Amino acid sequence: MSAESWKVTLPCTRAEAEAIDSASDLAIDAVLMTTEEVEDDVERWRLDAYLEHGPDAAMLAQLHALVPSASATAPAVVRLAAEDWITMSQSGLEPIREGRFVVHTRAHAVDVPAGSRAFLIEAG
Repeated sequence: MSAESWKVTLPCTRAEAEAIDSASDLAIDAVLMTTEEVEDDVERWRLDAYLEHGPDAAMLAQLHALVPSASATAPAVVRLAAEDWITMSQSGLEPIREGRFVVHTRAHAVDVPAGSRAFLIEAG
């Protein structure tokens, strides 16, 4: 994504979320993600659309068309702060030990016991 990123959020139903997730022909310039907000509640789902630019009226209309149940709901539009996603994703990766093997990142270096083999794997 570019330095500027935006997120548009609308509520949706499970049926709408499943239709979005299974569609292979959506002609929309956004990354779409659907999420169950309340477990086993078919009416409490959410559509998040991630964009590389602020959404215009046409984009908002396209998103609303995907979730007719939200036709009377104003979308939540948020400009996302620039963040180093690689560093963020790596920060929670603890070393993995399996038998005599240890897999780790540079940020989580490990002492390798005698007879063990370490694998350093970095993102990128």
